[in-house]
Amino acid sequence: MIVYYSFSFLNGFYTVTPVDLPGALPTDYLIHLVVLAIACAGMSLIPLFFGMMKYSVPATITSSILIVALLSSSVDTIGTNLLSFTAVPILLGVFGFIAANLVVGRAVQKDF
Repeated sequence: MIVYYSFSFLNGFYTVTPVDLPGALPTDYLIHLVVLAIACAGMSLIPLFFGMMKYSVPATITSSILIVALLSSSVDTIGTNLLSFTAVPILLGVFGFIAANLVVGRAVQKDF
C-alpha cells in the first residue's frame, strides 16, 4: 500500500504513466493484496520445515529458492505464473503454517 500511494503521489508531479491512478486503492485489489500477504507469510515458513527436518542451512536456502522459482516461473506469453492464481498461495500458506506448527511443537517437545 505504501508503494501504491507513493507511486500515485509521485505520478501527479512526474507523469510516469499515462493512466491516472485513483486516489483510493480499489477494494477488490486491497482484499487480494491482504490475502496474498498472509499467504506469502505462510509460504515463507515452508523452508523452515525442510531446514529443521534435515538440521541444515543449505536445505533451507535450497528449498526457498526452489519454491520461489516454481511459483514465479511463467511458460506462456502473457506472463501468468502460479502465484497469480489465488488458490495456490493460499494452499501453500496453510501448509506453511501447519508445517511451522509441527516444527515448533517438535522443538518444544525435545526441549522438555
